[in-house]
Amino acid sequence: AFACLDRVSPVGVIAVGDRAMRLQPSMSKVKVLEWMLALRDYRTSERTHLAARARELATSAGQRSLIIVLSDLHEEGAVEALRALAQLHDVVVLRFEDPAERGLRGAGLVRGRPAEQGAAFVTRGARLGATGLEETDALLRRAGIDLLVLRPGEAVQAPLRNLFQHRGRTG
Repeated sequence: AFACLDRVSPVGVIAVGDRAMRLQPSMSKVKVLEWMLALRDYRTSERTHLAARARELATSAGQRSLIIVLSDLHEEGAVEALRALAQLHDVVVLRFEDPAERGLRGAGLVRGRPAEQGAAFVTRGARLGATGLEETDALLRRAGIDLLVLRPGEAVQAPLRNLFQHRGRTG
C-alpha cells in the first residue's frame, strides 16, 4: 500500500470475510494505517467470500487497477473468479501456504476442519496434497496472474520486492 502511495496511486481495501469492509481508495497514509489496524481484528469463524467479492469488484471498478489478493485460495470458485478478474485488471496473488498442506500427498485418509467453515471433513490425502496446489498455481499463471507463495517462517520482504521489481506491467 505504501509503495503505491509513493507512486501517487490511490489504495483501497476489500475484505472477503463475513464482515462487509469496502474502503474507498485513498491517498492518505493515515487511512492505510487505520485499515491495517481494522484488518488485524479477525475471527477464524468467518467464512471466506473471495469469489463473490472478486466478481463484484470486476463489475464495479471503473478503470484498470492493480489488485493484490492475499488468500490461501481454498474457497471453491475463487480461482475461476480471479481468472475472470484478471481479464479486466492486473491481478497479483499472495497465496498463504500451511506447511502441513505439502505433506499430505499419499497420506491416505485425512480428517480435517477448516478454520473458516468449522465443518469437519474426511478426504484422501492426495486430493489435498502438492498436486492440487501446483495445479492451482499453474491455472493462475496461465491466466496472467502473478503469484507469490508465502510460507510461515520464511522471509517475505525480499521475495515480495523481487516480484514487483520484475513484473512486466506495473512493477
